[in-house]
Amino acid sequence: MTLTKTLLSTALIASLAACSGADSDLPGADESQTESAMPDSEMSMENETMSDDAMDDTAMDDSGMSETMEATRGEVMKKDIMNPDGETIGTVTLTSLGMGGTEVKVDVSGLEQGTHALHFHQTGKCEGPDFTSAGGHFNPTDKEHGFDVAGGPHAGDMENIDVGINGEGVFTVTNERVSIRSDNSDLPALLDADGAALMIHQKADDYTSQPSGAAGARVGCAVIKS
Repeated sequence: MTLTKTLLSTALIASLAACSGADSDLPGADESQTESAMPDSEMSMENETMSDDAMDDTAMDDSGMSETMEATRGEVMKKDIMNPDGETIGTVTLTSLGMGGTEVKVDVSGLEQGTHALHFHQTGKCEGPDFTSAGGHFNPTDKEHGFDVAGGPHAGDMENIDVGINGEGVFTVTNERVSIRSDNSDLPALLDADGAALMIHQKADDYTSQPSGAAGARVGCAVIKS
């Protein structure tokens, strides 16, 4: 009888141990936690790597865009602007924009307060006191004068500039109809056989009147030559 109880007890213990071993073979909480923890860690590292790559790509894109924009800017030429008495009153800086024309930056002082016309003239001579040596407007394509006129404007026509009460001003305009020299684009070149002149007038250009917008006397002139 005692032997039978002992055998039964042993069998019961063995059975329970077997069940316990079988349960450990089933997918458990510990295995699930281990599997999920590793992908989370790897995913985190991958995200960090992708974020760094994305930042590098953005930096490269910005750099490439800057280089592309800078590549459109070519030759730069700076000339003095003289008044009718032969005194230097400022400078004009021309920057080639290729097929986009020419950027014109004017830095002047000693002018009357108000609005003044700004043009390119056809000859590179600035002989005072009236600067008539510069000829008429730069107009190689034989257009009418003025932005508000059918058949206009001249290649040398540009927007008016406004000078402050102190007589000083810095202005930047883009003339899309001229190039500095002929090898930069198909646009007419300022540096032709006799050059050109930048001219500031006493009054505003009305963008209509022929042949020069009723802009009055020539008060500032810069010779545009090589």
